Amino acid sequence: MTKKLIFALFFLLGLVNTNSSNAAVTAPGNPVEPVVSTAENPVWYVMMFSHLTEENRKNRFMYWDGTNLKTTQYLDGIPQGDITDNYRWRLESANDGNASHVYLVNARDNKRIMVPATISNQGTDNYLYMDNTGVVWEYKLSSATGQADCATNQYCFDYIGYTTNSDPAYLNGCGTATNSSDDYRITIYKMGVHQASGWFFYEAPRVEITSAKVTIENPANGKLTVKKEDGTTVNSGEVLDIDTKLKVEVVADEGYHLNSLYAGSENIKETKEFVLKSDVTIRATFLSDDITEIAENPFETMINLGKLSKSVIYTMPKPGTTGSMYITSAITSGDAVMYPLGYVRSAAPNKHFIIVSKETSLLTAGKDFDLILNENSDPSNQTITFYTDWDCNGTFEKAEGEVKTDAASKSITKTFSIPEDAQLGKTRIRVRIETSAPADANSDANGKVYDFVFYVKEKAVQPVEDFQITVASNNEEWGTAMIQTEANASGRYDKGTEVTVKAIKNTVENMVVSFDGWFNGETRVSEDEEYTFTVTENLHLVAKFSTTTGVCPTDATSAMPTGTLRNGTVKLENVTPGSEIYVVSLSGQMMANVKAESTNVEIKLGYEEQYVAVVIENTNGNKSVLKLLNK
Repeated sequence: MTKKLIFALFFLLGLVNTNSSNAAVTAPGNPVEPVVSTAENPVWYVMMFSHLTEENRKNRFMYWDGTNLKTTQYLDGIPQGDITDNYRWRLESANDGNASHVYLVNARDNKRIMVPATISNQGTDNYLYMDNTGVVWEYKLSSATGQADCATNQYCFDYIGYTTNSDPAYLNGCGTATNSSDDYRITIYKMGVHQASGWFFYEAPRVEITSAKVTIENPANGKLTVKKEDGTTVNSGEVLDIDTKLKVEVVADEGYHLNSLYAGSENIKETKEFVLKSDVTIRATFLSDDITEIAENPFETMINLGKLSKSVIYTMPKPGTTGSMYITSAITSGDAVMYPLGYVRSAAPNKHFIIVSKETSLLTAGKDFDLILNENSDPSNQTITFYTDWDCNGTFEKAEGEVKTDAASKSITKTFSIPEDAQLGKTRIRVRIETSAPADANSDANGKVYDFVFYVKEKAVQPVEDFQITVASNNEEWGTAMIQTEANASGRYDKGTEVTVKAIKNTVENMVVSFDGWFNGETRVSEDEEYTFTVTENLHLVAKFSTTTGVCPTDATSAMPTGTLRNGTVKLENVTPGSEIYVVSLSGQMMANVKAESTNVEIKLGYEEQYVAVVIENTNGNKSVLKLLNK
C-alpha cells in the first residue's frame, strides 16, 4: 500500500470520527441525573428537549400552563427568572415494582402527563395532555437503547402502555404544525432516541416565599387604612412576613358608602380582613348615597338601578310587514360597559315588536360603547335605524352617525356616546330593521322593531384602569372565538396586562375551514390562531374564518355529544374521554376549560348565563360545537 493511500485512509477515518464526536446534541449548562421523588418531598427539574438537526426544535423546555402542554425555546438555557411552576417537573414512582417506571408530574397543579387512547407512535395524529391519573413511562439513558451519538445525561421516556409490534413510543417534542395552535406540542414517537427524543434535566427547586409586598390604592371618595393585629399601621409598599393577618379600616367621605373592597382577587367587603400569602394590592370603590349599591351579581344590580327611574311608557309601533330577518345575537362593548349585554336567539320571534329586558347591560354615563348585532341574513340591503332616550322622558330621539354593516359576518355595529347628564337607571334603545326608512320611532313597522332595556349608572370619578375585551366569530358554524385570559373581579382587564385570545376551527362536514386572522374593524391585527396582546383600550376583535369544499375528517365511530344549560350548569353526554372542553360566553369570555374524564361531564359556571357555546375537541382532532340556551 502506497504512502498516499495510507494517508488518504487515515484522513477518511479522521472525518468519520470527527462527525461522530460532534453528532450528539450539545446541551447548555450542566444537565443532571434526575431522581425519583414524592409529593411530600419533591425534587423539581426543568426538562429540556433538543433535536439533533432541526434548529427550531433545539433546546426547548417543556411547560404546562393549565391548557397547553408544549415547549418554549431557550437556546442558552432557561433564565432563572423565567422558571415558574409551569416549567417544573418531577419523577414519581409508579409503585409497580420496577424502579424505572415513573409518572411525569407538573408543579403547577400536580397533574400527570396522559396519552390519548387513540394515539399511535408516529406523532402525527394526536397530542398528549394532563390529568390526575397519567400514564407510566420507562425512563433510562438514551445511550441504553442502543442509539448512537447520545449526549451525557440524555434521557428518554418510553410509554409502556403502547405495545403494538413492541415498538417504542418515546416522549417527543413536536415542531411547527399545519394548525399553528398545535405548534411545539408534546406527543410520542418511535424513531431514534437521539434524533427525536432527547431530554435533559436541570435542577429547579422552588424558592420558598417568606415575605410579600402590600400595595394600597388610594380610592376616590373614601380612605383605606391597613393594620396588623397589634394595631400597627401598614404603609403602601411595605414588605411583611407571609401569613401576617391584616385588617382594613374603611372610612367613606360624606355622602358616599363602600361599594367593593378587594385584597388581590379576594372579596373582603364583609370581613375586612385577610391573611397575607403573596404580593397583594388592596383596592376599594365608593358610591354616592344617591345611587343604589352595585351588587356583585349583575342581574341584582339591574333590579336595584331600576328603582332609580320612574316607569316610562313607550309607544309600540303597529305592524306592517314583519319580514323574515331577525337579530340572532347582541352584545355591548366599549368604555361605558360595566356588564356586557348577552342576548341570543336561534329562531325568529313570532311578532314584529320585541322587548329585550331579561338580557341587559350596565352602562356608565359620559362614555362611549358599541352595540353589536348579528342577523340571520345579510343586513347591508336593509335599513337599520337606532333611537335613544337618555333623559328617560318616554320620547325617542334618532341616533345620528354611521351604522356599520358587514355582509360576510351578517353584523351591524352602532357607536353611542352617553351624555354625562343622562338620567340614571333604566332606559331603552330602539332598533328598527326594515325594508325602508321609518318616519319616526313610533311609525308602523315594515320589519322588526327591538327595544333593548339598558341601565345607566353615574359617571365614574376615578380614571379608567381596566378595559373591556370582547371577541366574536364571523361565522359560528365555521369557528369559535374565545378569550383565554381570566378577567378581573369586574369582568374587565387591567391596563398593561396581557390577554390571549384563541380561534378554534370547527369540524364542518365536506368543508375545509381556514382561519383568516383576528380583525379590529377592517384591520387584521394577527394571523395567529392564538394571539396575545397588551391591554391599552377597550377592544372588540373578530375571528374571521372561511371555507373551501373538501374532505374533513369525521368520527363515525362515536355518537355526537349532546348537552343542556340550566341554572348556570352545563351537562354533556356522549363525550369521548380525554376530550378538551371549552365553555364560551356570548362575548367570548372562556368560562370553563376542562378535560373530559368520562362520557358524562358536568360543569358549573360562575353565574347563570343565558347562552354558551361549548367546543369539544375530540382526542382524534375533530371538534364539535354545541350552542346551549338556558332552559
